Parts: sequence; C-alpha cells; structure tokens
Amino acid sequence: MHRVMVSYIKAALLDVNDGQYYSRYFHGTDSKNYSFSMALCKPQFYEDHIQLERPVMRVVFSTTNHQGSGYILMNSFLQQKGKAYPLAFGNTMILRAVQLVKDKSISSDSALIKTVVGGGICVRNHDRIANKDMYYSVGDSEFSNQLQQNLIHQLERMELPTENICIECIEGKKVIVRHFGLYIPVTIGFFTLHGPAFILQQITEMGIGSRRSQGFGTVEVITV
Repeated sequence: MHRVMVSYIKAALLDVNDGQYYSRYFHGTDSKNYSFSMALCKPQFYEDHIQLERPVMRVVFSTTNHQGSGYILMNSFLQQKGKAYPLAFGNTMILRAVQLVKDKSISSDSALIKTVVGGGICVRNHDRIANKDMYYSVGDSEFSNQLQQNLIHQLERMELPTENICIECIEGKKVIVRHFGLYIPVTIGFFTLHGPAFILQQITEMGIGSRRSQGFGTVEVITV
C-alpha cells in the first residue's frame, strides 16, 4: 500500500503547474522533507491483496515548509479532489477531502512524541560497499545507537545543525511491514526528543528515520 501512495504523490505533482515541481522531489537522491502514514478501515492482509471493512483510507501527510513544500504539496492534492485514480483488481481511489492541521509549536528543548496510527519509525543502516540494508527495531541491541545515527544523518542531509540533538525510545513495539516486496521491522510507540526548539520543530514536521517519503516516520507531538 506504500507503493500506491508514492505513485499517487508522483501523479499529483505531475498534474499541477505542468509538473514543474516533480523533479524537486523525485529526481536525484536528495532527502525529502516530508513523511506520511496510511490508516485503513479494519484491514485484513493477504498475500496479494488487502481487504477492508469499508473502502475508506485516511492519510496523514506531514512536511516542513522549506522552499514552500507545504503549499506545493497541498495544492497538488487539492487538484486531485474528485478524480479517480486507478488501482489493482479494477479498483479506483478518489480523494474526497483535504484538511489542514496546524502543527503543535515546540518552544522548549525537549518534546514527547508518538508515532501516528498506521505509521512507524524505520531505522536503516545502508552498507554502500556491500550495497546491503540492515534494519533495526526496538529490542535490537543496536537500535538506540542506530536510531540516533539515522536522525543525525537525516539532519545533515537537510543541512540542519546536529549539535545536542538526542532521541530516545521510551515505550516501543516492533511491527513487521511488507514494503515494496520486502518485510522490514519498524517501531511504533513513544519517543523523547532533546535539542534546540527550532530543530525539534523541523524534525517533527518532516518525520523521523529512514524511508520517510515512502510511508514511515510520521510523528505527533504530545507534550513540549
């Protein structure tokens, strides 16, 4: 289902303003400043399909407004309202409503966050030499260290400061997710963030961890 949403985002960007913003997000390997999660209506997962109690899906999409990303993506989705988007097995997906939700402002040097429904934080270590990915989740001995390193690397790619930034999982659960033909572990639960307030704001808006633009890492601020 992550593949479906990635394809939908691409189609939406190509369909607005003659596709001029598509290359900003889908050319090259630059880190994207957004994440999303998908919540289905009482899904039953099978090997080749997902069956729902009702044909309804809720998508939470979160982004910073760096270079106007929030406006660009919001406008792209609004242009798709009422349009049928083809899916497998002769199904279609139609965007019925778009609601803008204001982010909770962070004004202190710490925040309690949680993963949103349908999401999870993906922690990946990519071995460039072997071209191999290793995934970590809560319960793994290297999870805390790899989670911290993922966050630092994410900030570096976005050219944001990394000094005094720290993330800790205080209550988590491992979930296995099928993603682009692979089964990968992600972690859902509660986390604490420590660091400069303006950096914490950026982190919570863009999401946390690996594969954020493929449906992982979306979080919600609980307390600041």
